[in-house]
Formats: sequence, structure tokens, C-alpha cells
Amino acid sequence: MQQLRLFFIALQFFTRLPIPRWVGFEPAWLHHASRYFPAVGLVVAAIAGGVYAAAALFLPPAVAVLLSTAAGIYATGAFHEDGFADSCDGLGGGHARERVLEIMKDSRIGAYGAIGIGLMLATKVATLAACRRWQCWARCWRHIHCPASWLVR
Repeated sequence: MQQLRLFFIALQFFTRLPIPRWVGFEPAWLHHASRYFPAVGLVVAAIAGGVYAAAALFLPPAVAVLLSTAAGIYATGAFHEDGFADSCDGLGGGHARERVLEIMKDSRIGAYGAIGIGLMLATKVATLAACRRWQCWARCWRHIHCPASWLVR
């Protein structure tokens, strides 16, 4: 039962998916839950891949990729995209280390963050739309096996 709790803790940390109330939360559990981070990647990949597979049956590949990307963003609560925008704002708007960190902690999005997210998502969608169907499935598989997959999400 404790391992199931740890899986749900990992799922709660990386996604917006509902988890059972009995799971609860203790900060120390998150460290132990890290063994289930790849399993959370599998869940997110299954959601994005499932949306892609269903949409690709009826819609052009570019639209299927857009819907799949939107589903992944919704499932994760834009967790990675928000971090990317904060990084763009901080690195684009600050010169001193302290100022960069101050900008990154600000909850508002700046011009560099908005432009960065737009370009990152446009690149992602354009690249995936140009891929063959099996290559899109390979992208989903990457969520599970690549420890640095958050870098290219």
C-alpha cells in the first residue's frame, strides 16, 4: 500500500490528475516517490499518445499533434512550460545572478517568457507534425526512459 501511495504522490507532484483522498501528503514522501517519476511519464505519455492516436484517425497530423500537445500540457498543468517561461524571463531580463533569480521567482510572465513559450511550442508542434506516426510514438516513449526529457518537452 505504501508503494501505491508513493506512486500517487509522484502523480500529484507532476500532474493535475486527481488522486484518492487517502493518499495524504508528507514532504519526506516526495523523495521516496522519485522512483515512480518514470511511471508518471508513462501516464502523461499515454494521455498525449492516446489523444494523438484518436485524433490522427480523423484529422490531419498537424491538428492531431496540436491536440496531443494540448492534452499533455493540460495533464501536467503546464508545469514544464511554466518553468521554461520563468527561465526565459530570468535569463533574458537579468544580468546579475540575484536579479535573474528574482525575475524567475516572479509569478508574472514577461515578454521573454511569452516569446520563449510561443517559439518552443511552435517548434515542438512543427517538428512533431513533420514526423512519421511511429516517430510520434517514439516521442511518447521518451517521456518514460529519458531522465532529461523535461529539457525537450
